[in-house]
This record gives sequence, C-alpha cells and structure tokens, in this order.
Amino acid sequence: MQVIHKAIRAFAETVALNKGRAFFVGGSVRDEMLNAPIKDIDIEVHGISPRALRKIIESHFANVEEVGAAFGVLHTTMEDVEVDISLPRRDSKIGQGHKGFAVDVDPLLSPKEALRRRDFTINAMLKDVLSDEIVDPFGGRDDLRARILRPVDFATFVEDPLRVLRAVQLTARFNLAVSDDVKALLRSMVPALQELSRDRHRDEWRKLFLKAHTPSRGLELARLIGVFDALPIVAAMKATPQEPEWHPEGDVWIHTGMVCDVAAKLCKRERLEGALRLVIMLSAFCHDLGKPETTQMIKGRIRSHQHSHVGIRHVRDVLEFFGMESLRDTVEPLVAYHLTPYDLYHQQVSDSPPGDGAIFSLARRVHPATIDHLLLVAEADMLGRGPFLDDFAKSERHAALDWLGDRACTLDVRDRRPPDVIRGNDLLALGMKPGPHFGKIVRAANLWHDCAHVQKAEIFDRIKTLAKTASDDTDWEQLLTDVSGVSR
Repeated sequence: MQVIHKAIRAFAETVALNKGRAFFVGGSVRDEMLNAPIKDIDIEVHGISPRALRKIIESHFANVEEVGAAFGVLHTTMEDVEVDISLPRRDSKIGQGHKGFAVDVDPLLSPKEALRRRDFTINAMLKDVLSDEIVDPFGGRDDLRARILRPVDFATFVEDPLRVLRAVQLTARFNLAVSDDVKALLRSMVPALQELSRDRHRDEWRKLFLKAHTPSRGLELARLIGVFDALPIVAAMKATPQEPEWHPEGDVWIHTGMVCDVAAKLCKRERLEGALRLVIMLSAFCHDLGKPETTQMIKGRIRSHQHSHVGIRHVRDVLEFFGMESLRDTVEPLVAYHLTPYDLYHQQVSDSPPGDGAIFSLARRVHPATIDHLLLVAEADMLGRGPFLDDFAKSERHAALDWLGDRACTLDVRDRRPPDVIRGNDLLALGMKPGPHFGKIVRAANLWHDCAHVQKAEIFDRIKTLAKTASDDTDWEQLLTDVSGVSR
C-alpha cells in the first residue's frame, strides 16, 4: 500500500498545481478509521474539468479505463488494489433500475452537496489526500464510532433499492445497529428489489458471506425487513422449534445464524477465500433447510428425521435467490451429508464399525466438495448452538470429527475424491459401445468396491458377463442394482 499511496499523493499534488483538490471518499475512508484492510480506493477530484482530469490521470497511472462514461469514472489497478477516480456529481431518479438515474457531473459542486448522494453517513466522508483533513458534513465519524447505520438523506435514499442489500451486508460486516425508523424505510423498499438484476443482488450477498465476521446480524436484518419473504422455506425456519437438549439456543433460524457466524470464524482460521469460502458459508446457511418440513413431536421430543436429505430440495431456490446457483453442485452434497460424520462415528463405537469402503463412498458422494469441507460444515453445525449445561455432547461430537478426519487422511481421501475403480476407456477396451450407461457402470463399480468390498478383477468379470447379454434396450440401472446386491 505504501507504493500506492505514494503514487496517489503524487497525483494529488499535480491536481493541486492545477487548482483542484483530491479526496479519498467512501469505503476507504471508513475502513481506514476501522483499521480494516482496504481492497479498493475511490478518489473524488474537485475543481478540475473532466478533460484536464483525464490528462492528469493518464500522466500518473497506466492502464486507465473509463468504466462509467456517464458518471465520469476512470479506473486503474495498482498492486491488485482497484482505484476509481471520479468527479463530483448529482444523481436524480428518472426511471426504474440502476440505470434509471440522470447524472449531472459538476467539478465545482461543494463537498457537502457531492456527498449528499451517498447511501449511509459512514460512507459519506472525504479525506484530503494531501492534508488528511476529514470532511464529514453528515456525522459519519460519530455514527461509525457508535456503530450506527443511518441514511444520509431519507428522502433520496429510497431512489436506489440496492441500498436495502447494502444495509444488510454493512450491518453484518461492521456490527451495526439499525433503528426502527430505518428498518421501516428499508422494508418499504424491498418490493423494488425486483427491479434490479440478479448480478447486483449477488454482489451484495457475496460481500456478506465473504467479508462479515457476524453474518447473522445482516441475515437477521434481512429477515426482519422482509427480504426473505420471497423464500418461504427460509421464512419458515423462524417458526420451527428444535429439541432443547440438542439446541438450547432456540429455533432453526437462531441456530442457522449461529452456524453462519461460526462458519465465518472457521473460514478465517483455515484462510479460506473466494469461491471456497462461499461454498462453506452457503452450506452453513442451507444445512437445516429441511427442518421446517420434517420437524414433528414424537413421544414428547422434537425430531427432524431425514431433514438433511429433504433440505437439498430447496438449495437451488436459495442459491438462485443469492445469485450463486453455480455453486449448487458443491453445496448440495455438503447439506445432504452434514450429519454423516456422526452417523459413521456412532457405528465406529458400536458393534459394527464402518470399513474403509464407507469412507471412500462418502468422499465420492460429497464430490465436488471434499470430506475436509464436510468436516468444516459439521464443525460449524456443532459449535453453532448452546449454551449447554455440560460439554459432554460437544466433546463427543468433536471426537466424531477428529475420528473421521484422521480416517480420511489415512486413506488419502480427506481432500480429494478417490479415483474410479474403472473408467470409460476400460469399458471401451471390453468392446462396449459408449453411452449414458457408462456412467451408471462406473458408479456401480465404485459401489461394489466401496460397499461390497469386491475387488477390481472381479468387477471386470461381472461387467464382461453383463455386456454379453446386454442390448440397446437394456435397463442398466435395474440390471446393475440386481447384480450389485447392495443398496444404492
């Protein structure tokens, strides 16, 4: 960052020589006050014409791009830090969506008027690049100290519905309080979210799941203002009770928020970022989606049998809501099998301990995720509850995770899927015609090997025998099920 700030200071000095003034603005000012990492920098230049500013920028920075012609925004990158440089402007709502604004770029706009278009007071501060003077006409510094989220201007705030989701992710990231009148304002804006593209939704949810230390705060705000009303299964979590012995914290929604908070800590511990962190966080959010449909009272106890597998029916809808449906294939198996570590451990301490095949089979079933990822989701589920009067249940669950992790590591499948017992090329070598049945045969061979302990040579013999009697009309699914002798 030292090199970047040196370059920006040199730029600001040239601006000053041309009777202008360069300010840091928005998130970078806020983040510096919080001693938080700065990943992108916004600079606003006052008192310089657009043409003169462009010449100054191009004389100081390489690879300058125009990313907002209508907004007068120029972009460059230094040391992986995104830098946007713009002129002051006014925004006026004239239509729906994020493009429905009239923009008036005005280099002579006063700092206060330039900041008035900002969403929240904590984002409406300027810092002079050369003098370090803070310009804070709306009390953003005091709100940041008090951890309060407050709009700059209630009248114009409603013009951009994306601010609803910004409020959600900022609340989660910075542990902010939101007053009842601001909640009411946000709730009134929720219907307008449908004006926005899924990409713009996704950007804000990504910030929550990737950056927040306590995502539950933002998720709870989203629930309270009605953001999740469009997802009935999520809304139903609040009304779904849990067995107090295992979940003294309360309902499924409370548990889910706690699990997400723990998952964020585990991702930090494991230094997970990007898509992999999103997978863990979204799996934590989705892991108990099946409870609203499966929870019932049985002999005086609250039970949610098969909730992990029922829950995967809803994963697609939830991920589409967040704009992250591309992660579905990885999240679904983590939801479906998040209880399996404990199931296998209970077998281990009983009279029928699981063989190596059970571990191999689990590694295949969770793919493209891994047992390592599954252990993180299970750990978040285990720690995201309580408080308990004693630690016996928690210690037993820790033992289950340690056991499975060690076992998977010994078998070299903790962080990878085991190779298929046979491959398509092997089947071609047997003279078989390629087709959809190849995948079924490969899966059946893995099943025979993992669960029935059939060796590779015998598997080949079985396939040869089946191939001799098979035809184009053969129901391979049924045939393989009949021959395997094990449950599919």
